[in-house]
Amino acid sequence: MKESMICEYFDVLSKQNGHTRDKNIMINEDEHIYFVSGFPRDYFMSVTTWKDTLFPKFDADDVSKKLSTRSKPSQYSGLTPTQIKTNWGERADLGKWLHRDIEGFLNNNILPSKYTNHDLLCLHEIAYYEWIHMQKQHGHTLPAQIETKEWRQFMRFVCDNPHLKPYRTEWMVYHEEYKLTGTIDAVFTLDPERCIMPQNEMPRSEPIFIIVDWKRSPHRVSRSESYNRKLKDSSLWFMQDTNYWKFAVQINLYTIILGDKYDIKCDYMFIVRFHPDSSTYQTIRMPCLDWALRPLLRSSAK
Repeated sequence: MKESMICEYFDVLSKQNGHTRDKNIMINEDEHIYFVSGFPRDYFMSVTTWKDTLFPKFDADDVSKKLSTRSKPSQYSGLTPTQIKTNWGERADLGKWLHRDIEGFLNNNILPSKYTNHDLLCLHEIAYYEWIHMQKQHGHTLPAQIETKEWRQFMRFVCDNPHLKPYRTEWMVYHEEYKLTGTIDAVFTLDPERCIMPQNEMPRSEPIFIIVDWKRSPHRVSRSESYNRKLKDSSLWFMQDTNYWKFAVQINLYTIILGDKYDIKCDYMFIVRFHPDSSTYQTIRMPCLDWALRPLLRSSAK
């Protein structure tokens, strides 16, 4: 059902809001290696890889062993280390499919350009009821659950943010001076009159840009849930080894690339988390870390 309502034209937004740099970058998705025209294959490092250099290395074997022997009941109780790692792989695959479904939904070749989340939602509801009617006409039995719980959470996000306008999805970007490449999950725009600006900011006429990173995770994003391990660089003393700070670094790197190389100043950065074990989605606004990350970027690029 869900697939029938998702547009297969994943390049709609890239055509509407294309950038001259888009033609220079491509990716080998199987190996997750980026290629940028005019640069050696090993010149760039992905945003994810660079972010990981700041945090203690994740030892999958060690962590899976500890989880399998914990006395406290958890989702991993009764599983072997191998089964736990397999579970992680399956969850990663489900996350990729959710990203793909969201990308397909946000790229719509039926609506006129600069459509909003509200426009997408209206079209989705029309298609949904038309599909239900068609199935009943043909005497088909409807499945008990047509859409996954995390997809319904995403649709709730769309419903709760009707004025957001999808600008780009799965946007491959690069920064030649900082030697970084990466793929941004989604960028939205918002008309200024739709946003309550801080009192000390002057009214503006240009669109407000919002960068979003989708996460399919059973764990709530929290500053306090730390692994009690220190970061490698002392200048990041204020950070802890948590998913919150890892996500914050990652989305800030994308924001830096867009600002420096694509003339897009992102006013807001959000992590949006979905998972079937959660009652609803979670939205977390990320802090600006430009001041902390730029010295490290300049140093690593030498």
